[in-house]
Amino acid sequence: MQSSNLEITGGKISENKALGDYGGGIHVTSDNLYLSGGEITGNAAQIGAGIYIGTDPKSNMYVSGAPKVYGNKNVDGDSNVVLSAGKVIQIESGKLLTDGAYLGVTKQIAPTAENSVAITNEVDSSYAKYFVADDKDNYHVAWNEENKYLELVAGATVETKHEHNNVVFNPLVSFPNPNYYLTSDITL
Repeated sequence: MQSSNLEITGGKISENKALGDYGGGIHVTSDNLYLSGGEITGNAAQIGAGIYIGTDPKSNMYVSGAPKVYGNKNVDGDSNVVLSAGKVIQIESGKLLTDGAYLGVTKQIAPTAENSVAITNEVDSSYAKYFVADDKDNYHVAWNEENKYLELVAGATVETKHEHNNVVFNPLVSFPNPNYYLTSDITL
């Protein structure tokens, strides 16, 4: 059997609905998905409305550049990239994520208070800004310093308030456009 990988460098996959339960935008059942750009939004499926990475050992997702996967829904809410058991998003050495990248993520086996679940291979802590938990009310993305990967952790996203010269602001990500990140203190 010949290998068949899918490479997406741009364009938009939107307004699709899965005929089965999985992968409204993309359903990776075997082989690899290489996502380095483009936008996957507005798709619907019961599981993995944007992208579903299946259980086959040959099914993998590699990201680089500035792909955007957001706004994909199932009946419970956001369902952007869903990783089946044992799967993580691969970030290849030398192929960086860049400003504008945004990936909503869910694990098919959810984290618990006792056990978080990995969502990437080994990466630098700076990659956390590109990932968000689909279910922000119950989970958040954190960097695991010991194992050097990003993981989903039980507990809502923590919102931190900062004060500068009597000005209070909340650092929030505005997406999809314009896309702004506060990366350091500002003076007003």
